[in-house]
Parts: sequence; C-alpha cells; structure tokens
Amino acid sequence: MKQLFKWFLMLNKRLYKKVAFLVILVMIPVSVFAFGKFAEEDSGFLHIVLAQTDESDSTSEAVINDLITEESIILFTKVSGPDEAVETVKSGKADEAWIFPSDLSGSISQYVENSEKGFITIITREQNTLLTFAREKLTSSLYEYSAKAYYINFARTNVPELDLLSDDELLEYFDNVSISEEFFVYGSPDSVKTGGNGATSDYLTTPIRGLLSILVVMCGMAAAMYYMQDEKSGLFAWVSESKQIYVEFACLGIAVFNVAVVVMISLFVSGLASTFIIEFASIVLYAVCCVSFCLLLRQIFGNIKLFGVMMPLLTVVMIVLCPVFFDFRIILGLQLMFPPTYYVNSLYDHNYILYMPIYVFLCLALCALLRTAKELIKKRRR
Repeated sequence: MKQLFKWFLMLNKRLYKKVAFLVILVMIPVSVFAFGKFAEEDSGFLHIVLAQTDESDSTSEAVINDLITEESIILFTKVSGPDEAVETVKSGKADEAWIFPSDLSGSISQYVENSEKGFITIITREQNTLLTFAREKLTSSLYEYSAKAYYINFARTNVPELDLLSDDELLEYFDNVSISEEFFVYGSPDSVKTGGNGATSDYLTTPIRGLLSILVVMCGMAAAMYYMQDEKSGLFAWVSESKQIYVEFACLGIAVFNVAVVVMISLFVSGLASTFIIEFASIVLYAVCCVSFCLLLRQIFGNIKLFGVMMPLLTVVMIVLCPVFFDFRIILGLQLMFPPTYYVNSLYDHNYILYMPIYVFLCLALCALLRTAKELIKKRRR
C-alpha cells in the first residue's frame, strides 16, 4: 500500500512538471471567473433603448422600470428623450428604440375605445425575427395597464348598473382579485416531477459547464499522449504486457481526476454548482467516462502523431455536437458518443448519471476488443 501511494505521488509530481497540464488547470478557474464577470455586466442579444416623451408621466416610467429591472436576454436602457433614442439607433448603438407618449394612460384608454390608432413609437434599424419577438415583451409589459382600461370600458358599455361607481371604485374590485398561480412552470424533467423550477443561470454562464467538460476530455487526451511517449521510451517496460492496461488507466485517471477536482471547486466557488451530491457523483463518474473514452481513442489512434492530429479535430467536433452552446436533440445518437453530453445533461436530467457507468462499460469493452484484435494480428505476423 505504501508503495502504491508513493507511486501515486510520483505520477502527480510528473504531471505538474508538464506545461500543458498546468495551462489546462489555470484555464479552468480563469474561464469560470471571466464568464462570471461578463455575466455581471449589462448584456443581451438585442439592445433596445426606451424613452419618454414626458418624463413626468408616471405610467410610462413604471413600464420602463419593469422592462429594465426584469431579467432578460434583451438589454434595455433608458435615454433622456426621443431625440437621443433616435440618434442611438442611427449610430448603431441600439437595435431599436421604443418611445412612450406623454400621457400613456390616456393613450391606452383611447386605444381601447378605438383600436385603430397605435400609441407606442418604434424606431428600428431593420425588421427581423428577433425584434418581432422582442416586441411581444412590450405587449406583455403593457398588459397590466391595458387590462384595466378594457375592464373599465366593458363595465361602462355593458353594465349600466355600475354607473353609480367611480372608476377608482371599479378598480378596487379588479385589484382585489388576486391570482397567485402561474400559467407556466419552467424546469427540467426531474424538477417538474418534484415540483421544483430546475436549475437556472445567466445565459452567459450557461456554457461554462460544457466548456469545462471539454477541458477535462482534453486533459485525458493529453495524458494519453504523455503515456504513449512514456511507453515509447520504455518507462513502463518493467510492467508485464497484460498489466500495462491498468498502469495506463491509472496514469490517465490521475491526470483527469486532478482536473476534475479543480472543476468541481471552481463551480462551487463561482456559485454555478448544483447540490454537492449531484455534483460529486457527476464529476467522479464523468472523470471515469473521460478516462475510458481516452483509452478507447488510444487503441483507435495507436500512433502518437495521428493522435496529435486528431486531438484538436475531436475537440472541435465535441464542442459542435455536444450540448455546450446549443443542444441539437435531433443528433442525440451522435451526442451520446462523447462524454461531455452525459456530464452537461446530468445537471438537468439525473438519469444521465446512471447512463455514465453504461458508457464506461461500452468504452472499456470496445477497448478490450481492439486490444485483443491487435494482439492476434501481432501473433499471426510472427
């Protein structure tokens, strides 16, 4: 046991002398910190500026505050007036401007009585689908105010018995009806079953888990190349051929688990982690998945030069196919060929934690078959 521990420490010491390994370790907390900082800044897929024709109008001020304070992938900013809003769009600093009239409540009431006349001025650089969807956000923000106007108009037009009540008295009945239930509950399959809302995060920090999973695989592939160099130099010649697979698994495993520990710590420090049990189970099983995957790659690309050529190509393929930035469910079969798919999805669907041991078994089984086939070919050549 003492000998094994000493061997473990020596392999770790060798790893930390590798510049590439140290670069990967440094990239992990740096990338998490950088994405976290970007997420704190004002950002969005679209930039829309908001302006009041009359800054003393309380209704338009309330609508603008609602739009600015609500979390959204659209960046809303308020400018001093309509002229500045137009100039901001002309200069290309904003995609669109929404200009509110001087008396928004009065304009809404007029619209309810005669819906042919609009009351929000929109200045846009170009018409596109994203901006069309963004305007649905404006409609949603105005709903609360327009609903009251429709309510008053309906009561005055269709229920003459209520003429004795003032608008404020009618609105008391409107305001006293409270509906606390939400129409939609968003969440993962697991969270819907348990009644939760699922994991949520800023759209800028969402790819972090996927990018970190790619780094872990890259570490495994780099460790596989280090082992191939050591094997070529005869470093493990003292180990019998039948037991070299265990030595290789240990060498790759030590490297991958070092990186996995840094990944887990970085996620918890940055506040992007889920519960400890889920994170721990996911990262441990994912590390084993990566080692098994890299062992299989080592058997497929036995030549160190070929492995070096394929490593960046495989990295790009995993970034594109796996749910790092986008999840193309139509190619789920291809996604399941690569380890990052299981780790990224395990946060939202805990069934993927159970799929990981199956993936490990399949990789090791294929690795054993290829290893046996190569040995048979060697014997026949002799």
